[in-house]
Amino acid sequence: MKSSLTLISLIILYIIFIQFNSINLAVCKENKIEYLSNLGKDKPIKIGVVWSFELEKKSNYFKDGILLAVKELNSNKFLDRKIEVIFRDDKNDIDEAQKIANEFVQDRSVVAVIAHNNIDLAMQTSITYEYGGTIMLSPAISYIKFTSINFDYIFRNIPTDMTITQELASFANFMNFKKIVVLSSNSLNSDSLTNIFIENAVNNNLEIIYDYKFKNNQKDFIKILTNISPKINHEMDYDAIFIMDNEENIINLIKNARKYGIYAPFITATILNHNRLLEEGEELDGTIITSVYNPFILNQKMQLFIENFQKEYNLSPNSWSAQGYDAIMLLAKSIKTSDTLDPSMIIQQLKYMRNFNSIFGKYSLNSKGDVIDRKIFFKIIKNKKFKYFNFN
Repeated sequence: MKSSLTLISLIILYIIFIQFNSINLAVCKENKIEYLSNLGKDKPIKIGVVWSFELEKKSNYFKDGILLAVKELNSNKFLDRKIEVIFRDDKNDIDEAQKIANEFVQDRSVVAVIAHNNIDLAMQTSITYEYGGTIMLSPAISYIKFTSINFDYIFRNIPTDMTITQELASFANFMNFKKIVVLSSNSLNSDSLTNIFIENAVNNNLEIIYDYKFKNNQKDFIKILTNISPKINHEMDYDAIFIMDNEENIINLIKNARKYGIYAPFITATILNHNRLLEEGEELDGTIITSVYNPFILNQKMQLFIENFQKEYNLSPNSWSAQGYDAIMLLAKSIKTSDTLDPSMIIQQLKYMRNFNSIFGKYSLNSKGDVIDRKIFFKIIKNKKFKYFNFN
């Protein structure tokens, strides 16, 4: 699926789903609670992990981060029993993701599931996990409305797009980007993020001098680039360009912008936050990206994580490694504090988790399942390398 589900369509979807789903989710939930509440100490804690592993080109950083966390917890006997991870590849396909969700809610021994890196898959399967009594924790879905239905079993350990975009506007002010061009697609998520950015930019006394929305999945940007090119439109004067769309289009637009003499820095959210971006060429130099991960922060837990990851895999971790590692640690902490494997009790610890001492520093969760008090970082591409800003 190429576009994100709207909140209304999700509500309609789960009403239909509950009525026509062949699986009795209420029975699955009851069976799971009864089984896990009485699980013997000799049995492992099972956690499902669902990800688009086939899309990883060079290394499964996310999987490696999870396995490192599990190894450390099992070695230290943190939960007095072994953690066992069950990996599944959703293949970026909604039918496959739903099939896996059905399997996990019917498996009484699965306490929680860490999933997905696709918003549409996450939104739809969250219905199954919620009514099937299986905790779902997403390390990737920052879409604001993911937790807007106030499900009890759905959580994330990544800041919301609202938080990220608010910080991006503050950063633009910090960088003295007083005049900003805004370019975005008319997709649901892009439109939502752009509106948040504009609102916060105005609150920071920044001026939006040009705001253009193009069609979702548009490939031809000649008209846009002509309008904002200082070589062609001599009245156009700005300090930076905020851009929001899918990864492919953003990269394509930035590369073409250089041909039109546009060298102002582009700023965007976490969608471009991966090392593959550094392979795109010198045209992307000067692009500023938000990130939830900074390997240079002076945090003992973070530096120890990086050191252990490098020893284990002979490579440096990235943001997905850290997010996967943190997801396991967050679940482990909530299980240990609740002193039970009953998911209905564990979710209470997650909903009121305060000052969780993570590799990112201390953060909390609210009753909606959202992360609060996590820092956002900013980095710029220079000579095919990321350079982090000292901000916040």
